Amino acid sequence: MHRTLRHCAGLFALVSSLAAVAVPALAAPPTLAACDAGFETVLAAAPGPAPEARAVWLDGRHLRWPGVAPVGRFSLVHSREGRLQVTPGQAVAGADTALALSPRDQPLPPASAQRFKWVGAGVTLSVQGTDVARLRELQRGQWWVVREDDQGLHRWDSNT
Repeated sequence: MHRTLRHCAGLFALVSSLAAVAVPALAAPPTLAACDAGFETVLAAAPGPAPEARAVWLDGRHLRWPGVAPVGRFSLVHSREGRLQVTPGQAVAGADTALALSPRDQPLPPASAQRFKWVGAGVTLSVQGTDVARLRELQRGQWWVVREDDQGLHRWDSNT
């Protein structure tokens, strides 16, 4: 009797698991409208237009912002949800994180200078030593390089 109950229980578990796998196959086929739709889906639209991407990463720690003088405070601002709002003359809004960037005083190594000669003259910025490890986590989300004045008001920005 126990053997029969165990076989029935096992058979029931097998049939239940097969039914669970087969149910998605019975779902309605996609519509023609779904086929004609774009491939992208916007999960969270940015609150405003993004600035032109002018800053260029040179390596995992340095970036160059062509046409910009090394005047003011520079930072890499980040928003996990893509909510950065940057308006000239106002403080940056919507940032979850801001990493300070330092203007680099030394020239680039010759190999890097040759590789990135197309970027043009401008300020070369460095991510602080302790913040380099955080860059990987910040790749998920929105980030801008901003230049602020001494009062913390935005003066210029760039995507990277």
